[in-house]
This record gives sequence, structure tokens and C-alpha cells, in this order.
Amino acid sequence: MGEYALMKMDEWLTNLGKDESADPAMKRILRAKPADLVDSCYTETDDRIVFYFSLGSVGAGALTLLWTGMQPHTWAGIAELLAVGVLATVAQWMITRAYSTGRTLVNASLHYLGIAFSFAYGVLLFDDRVTPLALLGMVLIVGAGLFATVLRTRSVAHDQGTAPNES
Repeated sequence: MGEYALMKMDEWLTNLGKDESADPAMKRILRAKPADLVDSCYTETDDRIVFYFSLGSVGAGALTLLWTGMQPHTWAGIAELLAVGVLATVAQWMITRAYSTGRTLVNASLHYLGIAFSFAYGVLLFDDRVTPLALLGMVLIVGAGLFATVLRTRSVAHDQGTAPNES
């Protein structure tokens, strides 16, 4: 796997070195990218990433036992913990899959909406206070996500020579 990544990086840099156009650097870098190179930060399978993420989480949780010790659980508590573990693993698999196959910027924008949903659940389910600072934070998060999506759409349309509503 490492040798493949190094070969692709070498191919990318070689292509970039051959490009003598006057285009901006970002266009030249994107144009030089090998066609078969995947557009993500990893080349591992989704299942492997989720497995090691879960394994690391279990290890981190086990380390906390050094400070907190074991606590007794009821059967209902054990069932709830198992449900949370299964649902969290499924959610992690879905997020990993979305990032590996979808548009990273759109996924990241939607991912940050989780903060807004958590805030809403806190208010509705746990009677958390609504403060002006919290509302400003939600507006910034949603606004940044929308702005990034619009900016990306315009950038892609500009690179393709089309208007944003045509792509």
C-alpha cells in the first residue's frame, strides 16, 4: 500500500513538473493528479477503518477503568450500552462510507449540523437554556456549511466553464 502511494505521488509531481502553462497553481495541481488516484485521505476499506476506530475506542474506554474502576450494571443498563455501541458503530460506518464515496465538503457541512441537532435535542429533551451565544454558534455553523457548499458549487462550475445552475 505504501509503495503504491509513493508511486502515485511521484507520478503526480512528475506531471506537475511537465506542466509549463501560465494557469494558477491550483489548476495545474488538479490537472496533474493521476486519473486513477482516489479523492480521499485514505485507501483503506471502510470496514477496516471502522474496525480500528472501534478497537481504539474500546481501548480508550478500558483505560478509563484505571481511574474510575468497574461499576455495577443492571441487565437493562447492559442492553442500553450494547444498543449505543451497535448504533454508534453503524453510524461510524455510514460516516466513513459517506466520506470515502461522496463529496467531502458537502459531507463535512452536513456533519457539522450534528452540533445544531444536539443543541436542539438538549433544549427539547433536557430543558437546556437557549442563550444568544448558543444561537450565534448555530447560525455560524449552518451559515459556514451553506457558504462552503455554494462556494464549492461555483468553483466547480467555473472550472467546467458552466454557470452554477447548469452543473
